[in-house]
Formats: sequence, C-alpha cells, structure tokens
Amino acid sequence: MKKFKIGIIALLILCAGAITYVQLQVKGNNIAQDKDGIFYKADGIKSDGTSTVPEGEEPQEQFLIIGDMQQPEELESAFIGHKQGDNIDGVLVNYPKDEKYGELSGQTVTYNILLDRIKKCTADDFVCYETNNAGYKDILKAKQEAVKFEKEANKYIEEGNKELEKGNIDKAKEKQILAQEAASSSAAESRKILESLKNVTRPDLKEITVILKNESETAANNAQENTTTLLNAINEKEKIV
Repeated sequence: MKKFKIGIIALLILCAGAITYVQLQVKGNNIAQDKDGIFYKADGIKSDGTSTVPEGEEPQEQFLIIGDMQQPEELESAFIGHKQGDNIDGVLVNYPKDEKYGELSGQTVTYNILLDRIKKCTADDFVCYETNNAGYKDILKAKQEAVKFEKEANKYIEEGNKELEKGNIDKAKEKQILAQEAASSSAAESRKILESLKNVTRPDLKEITVILKNESETAANNAQENTTTLLNAINEKEKIV
C-alpha cells in the first residue's frame, strides 16, 4: 500500500511537471520578439504637456513591426519580452525631426501602452507588410502568380505523362506545349520581381522581398525543368516508335 501511494505521488509530480512545461512553451510562443507584428493602444504625454489622444476619445489600435525602423527604437523595443494583454507604462520615446512622424516630430513622449495582440509575421504576410510599401505588394503578387503558373504547368505535365504511358504521343505533345506556356509565364512573373525590388527601400522589407524572389525563381525553375523532362520523354518515346 505504501509503495502504491508513492507511485501515485510520483505520477502526480510527473503530470504537474508536464503541464508546467506545456504552459511555459505556450507562454514562450506568445512573447513578443524581433520581427513580430504588434497591435497596441497607446496614451502619451508630449513634451509640450499635451496628450497624444484627443480629449474625450479613446486610444486607437495601432500596428508596428518590431525592428522595421518605422517607429523610434525606444517604442519598438518596449514590446520585446511582453505578452498579449500586458500594460507597459512609462515608455519614453524621443521622436526625431522627421515629417513622417507628423505632429510628434521632434517631440519627447511618455507612453502608457496596452499590448493588444502579437502577430508572427512571415515573408508573404500581406497584413504585416502591405500598408508600408507599394513595392512589396507588387512582389508578393508576382510571387503568387509564379507559383500559380508552376502548378498549372505541373498539371499539364502530369496529364502529358499519362498520355505518354498510353502511347498517345500527339496528345502528350499538346500537354507539353501547354506546360511550356505556363512555365514561361511563371518565369515572366519571377522576372517582374527584379524590377519591383528597386522600389523597396526599407531594410527589413528588402530582406523579406528577397525571400519572395527566391521562392518565385524556384517555382519558375521547377516548372521549366519538369516541362523539359516531359519533352525529353516524348522524344525518347518517338525514337522507340
């Protein structure tokens, strides 16, 4: 009986440890880090003594990406290590004299902030990046089109291979021509990105858009390689026939 009790206690300790570990893992995943998107509300007092929120109004939800340098470093870094729902008070932000900050240009503001939500931003995340740079929109669209045409090419290639297995060489050729057209379209979309990259000036977006460029080039190359493989298979089949 004593051994049974000891076993039960050990099991309970083990379960408690596992639950704690899971809780820590979940909590860790919700902690704001560099490159995360942050939805927040802020009420600040400017150096001239006035509030950043008009009298009688509530703070509006705002959005920033930690590390994208679109807001002063003091504001962006204030969120690191915090989680959704945290109140971050007494954040002192020195705004450089820059027209992009509007009435806050050249001001020192002390904020009380509510961290509403944390969003993990990825390279093709339109929500994170679309509001800040037109070049990004063009690149994301071209990447999506390149991938779409790759899928279209692969569909025709699959159909062409099936026709080839049946001995229908002419039908296989028709599918190969359609696949080549789709592969060429994929390559054309990929080339558009090189032109759009010139319009991207923000350092963080350059890093993101290069990822999209590489993904589009991979899609275009895969489409062309698979189309060429089908063409070679057709040529070999014709030799046998």
